Amino acid sequence: LLLAGQAFDAGAQMETTLYSFVGYPNDGRDPFAKLVQGRDGNFYGTTFQNGSHGEGTVFRISPSGTYTSLYSFFGVADDGKGPGAEMVQGRDGNFYGTTYYGGASANCGAGCGTVFRISPAAAT
Repeated sequence: LLLAGQAFDAGAQMETTLYSFVGYPNDGRDPFAKLVQGRDGNFYGTTFQNGSHGEGTVFRISPSGTYTSLYSFFGVADDGKGPGAEMVQGRDGNFYGTTYYGGASANCGAGCGTVFRISPAAAT
């Protein structure tokens, strides 16, 4: 195939869906943030909404597509809700991230957000 003066094999690139989110109550919805590859080779991410409590999730997915829910946010008291930013893996092996809402502060109506830590081995 010739396109704009360059030759390439149209069949060389293939997209493979590893996992499709279903939403409440099974898993999450709206995975806005980029995935982070952990030291164990798996990918870690968040969904902004849904999960078993409706307020977002943290999940792990293997390169072959095995999905594991690590945490489902409650969005009450000190818990966060709406994680939407990319997590980072700390030197201690845990993942760190932020939520858009939740937390103990009443200054923002639904809370001003939280910073959270989660183990890659955690599961809900």
